[in-house]
This record gives sequence, structure tokens and C-alpha cells, in this order.
Amino acid sequence: MMSLRAGKQIRLKNRLKPCIQGVSVLLLTAAVLVGQGTANRISGLITDSSGGIITNAAVTAEEKATGVVTKTTSNDRGYYLLQLPIGVYDILVSNPGFQSTVSEKVPVTVGAAIGLNFTLQVGSTQETVQVSAEATLLRPDSSSVQTTVDNKLVMELPLAFSGRSRNSASFLTMTPGYQGNTSVARLNGGVGWNQSITVDGATVSPASFATGNQGQMIVPSFAVQEFQVVGNNPEAQDGRTSNGAIKYALKSGTNSLHGSAFEFLRNQALDARNFFSPVVALDNQHEFGVELGGPIVIPHLYNGHNRTFFYMYYDGYRFTNTTTTTYNLLTPAMRAGNFSAAGLPAIYDPNTTQPNGQGGFTRTPYPSNTIPADQISPISKYYASLFPDPNRPGLTSNYLGTSKSIAQDDQGLIKVNQALHNGSASLSYNVEPQGVRNVGEFGPILSGSINDNRGQR
Repeated sequence: MMSLRAGKQIRLKNRLKPCIQGVSVLLLTAAVLVGQGTANRISGLITDSSGGIITNAAVTAEEKATGVVTKTTSNDRGYYLLQLPIGVYDILVSNPGFQSTVSEKVPVTVGAAIGLNFTLQVGSTQETVQVSAEATLLRPDSSSVQTTVDNKLVMELPLAFSGRSRNSASFLTMTPGYQGNTSVARLNGGVGWNQSITVDGATVSPASFATGNQGQMIVPSFAVQEFQVVGNNPEAQDGRTSNGAIKYALKSGTNSLHGSAFEFLRNQALDARNFFSPVVALDNQHEFGVELGGPIVIPHLYNGHNRTFFYMYYDGYRFTNTTTTTYNLLTPAMRAGNFSAAGLPAIYDPNTTQPNGQGGFTRTPYPSNTIPADQISPISKYYASLFPDPNRPGLTSNYLGTSKSIAQDDQGLIKVNQALHNGSASLSYNVEPQGVRNVGEFGPILSGSINDNRGQR
């Protein structure tokens, strides 16, 4: 398999900077492909009914969704090996003087090593025998411990995803040997952020990819076909360290144009009240997306079987968290220097400070407990004017303030994959601008903030 990823993370102060930068990166790198062998394989032994080996038998694997065909032959010991992208395959074995044998709908998952043996019966090559033997996923020649999570589980398992977009990385905590929290992700007690991570066979940096829930989280569940966690004893092709490996496989296009859409919605009208809360939470969470995939027909190369496919998706996420708190604020009279309201302590004029004859000092109270306007600092007046007027009676707890935290995250992916005579090549570009805006109780100057960043791969 051949893949390309450009791994970097860019911090932007202004999230409105043109996304054309990302398109430029895609166009500049579109002509470059980096080769890397696929670890998904089917192998086995081909024999006749007496147990004798059959050499040079033709083995053909046809992927059901794309119609792409991969071929090989059995060697001088009767063994064959197919290295395939993930998908569902019909495996056909034929040899002169024997009936052809086909095993249908063999699933190949990410990192799979499938054992599938064939026994050919003597007969005409025009006759085909359909076998229903189950493909063996056991790996007696490997000590690695693996867990594969498919797209159905990722999409359908209900998760509480509050304050962040639905993310395939959230499922890592459900796999054996994984320990993770908000700062570090580990496999089997190893060093945090030290796993080998691949996306469609291309290696990415664990720290920038952020499997530990920091930085950019470009692991959208909607576009992930499946992923595998190698929790212990990874093989040579799986790791630069002994600390396990995480392998993601993104969706690809097929021979037919297809698409879908989804939406997750939480708000006060739909959510139930938390058992320990007197009211329904004010959170408003909305995540939505679309995907589209299909063939790219190149007229002068098209011969009835497409070999070039595309896939693209968009995921939008919006989350608003609202909280209310009471505060003590100055009344309009206080901001003007009038502290004559009942219950307020006396205010003394600092300009009247003089010795009291007992080793201390004394000051004269302001008349009517009111500070003259010419003695109020202009700086104090400015900052006091930034605060709103009380919205509740009294001098204490006289303001009920509402603050909002608004998170916005947009993800997009474009992927093109090309079937080759022996393997495949893919090119994808993933971009994710995201930001959090905090609208405080006292307005953007005193209690607001903006935090924007942008990741791309």
C-alpha cells in the first residue's frame, strides 16, 4: 500500500485566515506518493483431494465494493500470499485439470493476517466449486495481541460526548492494555505518547496526533472505517518502539456513488434532567456531517473497471455550555461616589489624615458618605463603567450573571485512492479549524476570551 501524510500543526490567532492554504498544500503534494507495504494479508496452502501440493495455481481476489482484482500464484511449496487493502473479497483459485474453487465474502480488516486453505477437486476448469469455509484469524506465528474496532461499533455505540466532538480516539480506552487520561495515553504501562500510529499505512506523530486528548484530535469517527490497537509485542512493520501500535484505516470510495448524513442533537427540549440537578442543563450540543464517495472515471483509462476512487466528508460540531452565578456589583449611585445607603460603612477622606496624638492617625468622614466627583480616579471610573448595573435588589448578590462557552469545530477530508496491479496508492488531506469563545458575565473586555487553532494532516 502507498500513502502520503503531511503531519504538522499550525496555531492561528485568526481562524478566518483563508483555507486556501490547505488546498495549496493538497495541490503541491498531489503528485507525490510515498510507498509503504500493507500488513493486511490472506495466505494459505493449495492442495488436491489427496493432500498433494499444487504449484502455480492462479489465485484471484476481487474486492466486492470496487471490483478491483488482485492476482498471485502459489509457490513451489503450494503456498500463496495476497496483500490487500481492507475490504470484503471473493477469493478464486484455479488450475488446469481442476475445478475452480471460490470462497466468497472474506472480510479483510486493518492489520489482518488471515489463513485460508483451498482443496481443488479434479475436473473441468469451467466448473466452479463454492466453499463456505470460515477464514481463520488466528496467528500462531505471531505473539502480538491485537484488538480491531470496526465502523459499525464506532458509529452505533452510545457514548456520553459532552464538550467535544465524537471521536474515534475515545474508543481506545475500551481496548485491552490501554491507559489514558486528559494528558497522557499509554499502552500496557509504556511511555505516554510513544505508540506507533498510522493512518492508511502512513506514520504520524503520536504527540501531534494527540491520542492523549491534547492538541488537535483529527480522528473523526464518521470517516474511520476501522482501527486496530496492537497492545503487546508489535511486529516489526507495526512499530518503531515496543510500546504498541494504533492503526487507523479511513473510508474509501467504491464503484457506485454513495453518500450519507448524520446528526446528533442535545438541548433543553430533548434532554432529561440529571438526577442530582434541580433543572435541566442549559447545554446545547449539535454535531452534524455528510459524506460522499464513488469512482473517478478517467475516459482513456476506463475499460469497465474503475481503479481510481474518491471519498470526502465534512463534520461540524457546535457546543454551548451556559452557567449562571450571582455577584456583588456596585449600584449606579456607588459608581457616582454615593455610599449613603443603609448598612454601608463610613468612608473617610484620605486628604484629612492627621496624627491623633496617641501614635496613630485619624481621618474625617465624607459628608453624607459621598465621595466628591473630583476625587474619583478617571481610571476607576472607566473600569467601573465596564460592569453592568445590578439586575437584582439589594447591595449583595444583586447581579445574576450568565456565562457561555461556545465551542466550534469543523473537520474536512478529501481522499483519493488508486488501485495498482500489486497494491494500492492513496492521497488524503485532512483539515480541522476549531475554536472556543467564552462570553463572560461582564462582557468580552472583562470576562471574554477567544482560543482558535487549526490542525491539518
